[in-house]
Amino acid sequence: MLTVLASTGPIEVALARSTDAVPPSGSLPGGCAYELKWDGFRGVLRRTKDSVELWSRRGVDLGWRFPDVVAAAITQVPVGTVLDGELCVWLEGRLEWGQLQRRLGSARQIAEQARTSPASYVAFDLLAVDGLDVRTRPWTARRSLLEQLGVDWRPPLQVTPVTFDRDEAEHWARDYRPVGI
Repeated sequence: MLTVLASTGPIEVALARSTDAVPPSGSLPGGCAYELKWDGFRGVLRRTKDSVELWSRRGVDLGWRFPDVVAAAITQVPVGTVLDGELCVWLEGRLEWGQLQRRLGSARQIAEQARTSPASYVAFDLLAVDGLDVRTRPWTARRSLLEQLGVDWRPPLQVTPVTFDRDEAEHWARDYRPVGI
C-alpha cells in the first residue's frame, strides 16, 4: 500500500551515526553497505509544485539560509520528491564547519555566504517520489531510485557514494577523514 506524504512541513527522519571502525561486512543480516558520514547540517529537502522546502531534522526551516541549494533544487529535483541529506560547505578542499555555521546569521550575512562560500547538498536517502512515501521500501530500492534521480544533477546537488566493499570503505575512512568526512 502506498501512502501520500504530507505536502508541506517537516518530516521525521532516522538518525545516523558515525563509527570509528568499519564494521565487518557479515556483521548484519544481508551484509553491509558503507556510506560516507558528512560533517554538516542534516536537511530534508522537499520539492513542491512552486518551491523547495528545506528542514532540519528538528523541524527548523533552513530554506532561507541556503538559497543556493534551494535554487539548484528548483531546477534539478522533480516535483513531489523528498530527499534526506546533508548540507555542507567546502573551503580549500575540506568541509568547513565554521562557514556552515555562518548560515545561522542575518539575511545579509547569508547572502554574502551564498556568494562567497556556496553550500552543497549531499543526498543519501529518498523519502518520497511523486509525493508517494517510499520510506517503507527496502533501502536498496530507495537507493536505486535515488541514483536514477541524481544521475544528471550538477553541483551543488550530489548523491553520496556507497560501496559494498569493506576494503574500499576502510580506504574511505582513512582517506576522507582529514577533509571532514
